Amino acid sequence: MSLCYDRDYIRNQRGEPIGYTTQNGAQTHLWTMSGKRLGQYDAHSNMTQDVSGRFVGKGNILLTLLRP
Repeated sequence: MSLCYDRDYIRNQRGEPIGYTTQNGAQTHLWTMSGKRLGQYDAHSNMTQDVSGRFVGKGNILLTLLRP
């Protein structure tokens, strides 16, 4: 079984895509444009974690993990 996730693109001030998010149930994942996962947000626990599973903060603060 293959899963397909819709991508929500994140753009810089010039309108260029710099990353994207995907949704899988209560999980939102943040990716670079090269496909590297940076972290995830869990809506049930209201927690954001980096790719290593370390706690980043409460709420969806995934964009803080995206560096230009």
